[in-house]
Formats: sequence, C-alpha cells, structure tokens
Amino acid sequence: MDSNVGKTTGKRKIPSGYVDELQVAKGTILIIIKCK
Repeated sequence: MDSNVGKTTGKRKIPSGYVDELQVAKGTILIIIKCK
C-alpha cells in the first residue's frame, strides 16, 4: 500500500521529481539484492 501511495504522489509532483523517486527505488532494490 505504501509503495502505491508513493507512486501516486510522484505522478502529482514535477516529472523530474517522479524520476528521482524511481531512481531511489531502483537503488534500494539493488542494495537489497547485494545484501542477499
């Protein structure tokens, strides 16, 4: 649910801000993979 809320807020913000959120999400996923 939290991830969906973040996506909706990202779409409401400026496109550049939305891209930043996507980059942060990708970075977090990479960190999780490295930890595994």
